[in-house]
Amino acid sequence: MIDLVAGALRGERCPAPGRADWSLLFAVAGTEGVLPLLAAAASRQDWPGELVERLRMALAGEVALELARRLELARLVERLAADGVPALLL
Repeated sequence: MIDLVAGALRGERCPAPGRADWSLLFAVAGTEGVLPLLAAAASRQDWPGELVERLRMALAGEVALELARRLELARLVERLAADGVPALLL
């Protein structure tokens, strides 16, 4: 499955994973941290529409989570600054 994910990310034409393997596809892409990239790459593959849509939904979830993280980080830095604590973000 990792070869299929890597190939799709490289822009190669890859066969659609069987429906039984969709969970594994999501797990591998999630573990490797490339689920958002795979969602974009899937639209260029000849994969079932339902799979592409599920990847898009996963991407939307990742975007929402990232926005929530940024808001929380901004609140944290603001609170630290209000208390006179300088923050160094890496």
